[in-house]
Amino acid sequence: MMKSTQLLNYADKPSEFLEAFWTLPNGKAPKLYDYQKEFLDYPYKEGPRRLEITNKSRQTGFSTVCVTGRVFHELYFGLVPFTMMVSASERQAITLLEHIKNGIDTLPRQLQPQLVKDKETHIRLKNGCNAESVPQSESSVRGFNGNIILDEFAFQPKDKKIWTALMPSMRGGNRITVLSTPMGKKNEFYRLWNIDQKEGYADRTPIEKQWKKFVVMWDQCPDLVPDIEMWRDNLTDEEFRQEFCCEFIDEATAFFTYDLITSVVNGDLVNSKGYVGQNRITIGADFAKKIDQSVFYAVEHFPSGKKRVIAEEILTKKKYGYQISFLIDMVNRFNASKLRIDETGLGGVLIEPLQKEFGSRCEGISFTNANKEKMIHNLKMLMEKEEIEIPDSKLLRAQLHGIQRNVTESNNVTYKHEHGHHDDTVWALSLSLFEPEIKRNYGKGSFFSADF
Repeated sequence: MMKSTQLLNYADKPSEFLEAFWTLPNGKAPKLYDYQKEFLDYPYKEGPRRLEITNKSRQTGFSTVCVTGRVFHELYFGLVPFTMMVSASERQAITLLEHIKNGIDTLPRQLQPQLVKDKETHIRLKNGCNAESVPQSESSVRGFNGNIILDEFAFQPKDKKIWTALMPSMRGGNRITVLSTPMGKKNEFYRLWNIDQKEGYADRTPIEKQWKKFVVMWDQCPDLVPDIEMWRDNLTDEEFRQEFCCEFIDEATAFFTYDLITSVVNGDLVNSKGYVGQNRITIGADFAKKIDQSVFYAVEHFPSGKKRVIAEEILTKKKYGYQISFLIDMVNRFNASKLRIDETGLGGVLIEPLQKEFGSRCEGISFTNANKEKMIHNLKMLMEKEEIEIPDSKLLRAQLHGIQRNVTESNNVTYKHEHGHHDDTVWALSLSLFEPEIKRNYGKGSFFSADF
């Protein structure tokens, strides 16, 4: 049995402590990689910094191991009185704190610290140290006195307000840790990552107040290496470079910029089989050309004009009979007032049994260039006005950003995705919001359909 005096030897060796005593959510002890050890151990080897920023590839376990592991170690040894973790959604915030609680619960009984407060988003140990995990909110960080961790900061729509609110908290020895996968250049994460490029920054800024920077590429994580070609094949070149190679992709030509997409993401939107809505609901369906993937969206329309995605259903490799039955159940479950389907090609065949079931509630939309332009501009207008909330879906994000607007030699406008990739989520969502019988002026000389 380990004595308490022996345990104190790990107070300045966080990576060794985690490998010896921590249990991951999968029930296994962590085998830390070099980039994880560097992040965890550097303060005890070269001295702590007030500001830390990490540009990381997806799927490297940085939040799970480095962030929650560090907080777990500092809590256990009473090194930091108060730490707040700020995430893009309530679900993500709760998950981070659950990792820390799991680490405490799985310690040998004689080594477990006593919890005197155990809430969903806040824990306090008997030694007086606290950890709180909250969804993004400037009110949460304003006036906070302690260490702050901003997880996936590039994906937090309120990033500018949060950064402005927390800066006065940088008093005493408090530390701010920022980490994220890149998402374009129009956000605070990009600005903070490049702040050291300002002329004279290094000369006028004491080393302890300079940003400590970490870069974690996909090839630094052995877990990613075996599957990296799968990721490369299923993403565009730009998506792969940004998601796995830590590049900030210039999106000046994107029709749906990352900044616009993030502004309407609600990370707490999830499918709720029991929720049927209290207002009018419409459904958009995009059937796959082959039996691979079909997408259905249900949208609730509020009296204020606000619209919210309440269900995202993606059916993979299902026969068409199953898909039609699934869609019928979905329409009945939500008592949808309208089901809209692309009637071009395959949809013209599949719409027949649906119109037989629902009559005029099922509407076919011909995917002409004119209709596609109306639908895509309607969606963009709703996003720009922040009148639509969409789920935090990586697939939807990627496909929205991948939509390309092209003008042909004959001056016709077309919208399509990059060769080898898909856009079915975009068109299913657009269909759920499209009402061709209602018109609205979107600007001088242009009339597009909208849902009001």
